[in-house]
Amino acid sequence: MKKLLIASTALVATASVAAADVAVSGNGRMGIVNDGTDTVFNSRIRIVFTASGETDGGLTFGGSIRADNAIGGAAGTAGSVFLAGESWKATMGDIDGAMEKAVGDLSGVGYVGNGDFNETAYLTGGEDEGLLLEASFSGATIYASAGQREGDDEVALGVSYTFGDWTVGAGYEDEDSASDAHMGLSVAGNVGDLGLKALYTKAGDATQLGLSVDYGFDAATVTAFYKVLDDGSTDADVYGLGVAYDLGGGAKVKAGYVDGDDALVGDARYDLGITMSF
Repeated sequence: MKKLLIASTALVATASVAAADVAVSGNGRMGIVNDGTDTVFNSRIRIVFTASGETDGGLTFGGSIRADNAIGGAAGTAGSVFLAGESWKATMGDIDGAMEKAVGDLSGVGYVGNGDFNETAYLTGGEDEGLLLEASFSGATIYASAGQREGDDEVALGVSYTFGDWTVGAGYEDEDSASDAHMGLSVAGNVGDLGLKALYTKAGDATQLGLSVDYGFDAATVTAFYKVLDDGSTDADVYGLGVAYDLGGGAKVKAGYVDGDDALVGDARYDLGITMSF
């Protein structure tokens, strides 16, 4: 990450603000992807701008935006801005909802995610002008969020608690257009070099149940996940296997394979490539 310190004449002349810190970072990838039908070349690069500052009273503030999302950042539908104190934070923009912050996702596999079936489907957060509040104390973090995605009012609550190497998360969310509220629970932790996560969510008769395992040794990490989705009348499962090898300097070689019920996954998917962080 390359950091640029911007101190303009106007900032120097303003007694309440001494300087602003702007960091430029990015990520990229190059490889091959099979989406179940075709095998194709795949590459991209993204540049991220992150800015921060501090008031005379000790509050921190800032925001971040990807260069390709600059227009959305001006409308509050991409990127985010925040104001934070010692034990609290308020974020506005393209936020994750409170339940998603508390419960999260399973570990993904591969170079591009192979359909991202490890991710949990949430009602709230993402691609809207939202507000997320966080407060932390004694190992616990409480989340509350609200948003207006596509005209729907949406609200969510979440809490996570960390004890030793383990974290338990729980959440609740609802939106105007949803027929049922969504609730969920997750447990994640480490046993030596083994990372485990299990989660369960329910909205009416629909459920999501899954488990992921990460095993790290030397510069390599092997990941597997299994997930079952039930809409109340039929269920479908999906599983994924992947490996990542850290080359150092922000570069990793990643490969993944995902398969499951045809109604959910279609044909098996796989990928192989190098990811870059700078």
